[in-house]
Amino acid sequence: MTENKVAAFLKAFAVVGAICGMLPALITLDIFLIVECALASIAAGVLLYGLGEAIELLHQIREELRCRRMTGEEPAPADAPPAAKE
Repeated sequence: MTENKVAAFLKAFAVVGAICGMLPALITLDIFLIVECALASIAAGVLLYGLGEAIELLHQIREELRCRRMTGEEPAPADAPPAAKE
């Protein structure tokens, strides 16, 4: 399965952004600024990382459906019990 470059970029950008978002606060040593920057950078990082995860999951679903279409395999209904492997 191929890796989605957009999802990988968003995840990396989220981590780097969360870390770099703390630098201005650590330089000034103001407690209010530290708390404000920490909350803002962590919230932004979590949202971007979550968006990257969602894109990756959608990409995996798309690749799986594409593979099933090529093999001609019919997807099982959502309410059917899983088939037993022999």
